[in-house]
Amino acid sequence: MISLNQHIIEFLDTTPKNKVVFCNQSEGAFDLGKELSNCIKPHLEHKRLSMKTKDLIDELVHSNTKSSDEIGKYIAIKNLGILFEPELKINFEHFLKTYSSDITLIIEWSGTISSNQLFFLSKEKGLKADLKNLTYSIYEV
Repeated sequence: MISLNQHIIEFLDTTPKNKVVFCNQSEGAFDLGKELSNCIKPHLEHKRLSMKTKDLIDELVHSNTKSSDEIGKYIAIKNLGILFEPELKINFEHFLKTYSSDITLIIEWSGTISSNQLFFLSKEKGLKADLKNLTYSIYEV
């Protein structure tokens, strides 16, 4: 079995429009949910919470982006469930498209991905995001 890094290199060699790799394990992944939650706490009463949240996400993604000779700029992230919180008004597909055009998103995802649909929590009871207009790859250990 090839390593996650090798899988990403092979995926990027296809020159995808979006650079998104979903995997079930990613060593050293940045906990976006935890960090965003901590950043949002002081702003919960802000009348434009969703706009403030988008700015905070942008800051967190850019400040945690790394670079490697093999795959270029990337960020490995986990715990993205907060992005599905209705009061934050975040379009998950837009989030993926926005950041994956410039950097490789390595997303640690324990949910299901089936027929271009990403399911948060469970396929039967969870929320879903449409991936059909996104170039992505799936890697499982």
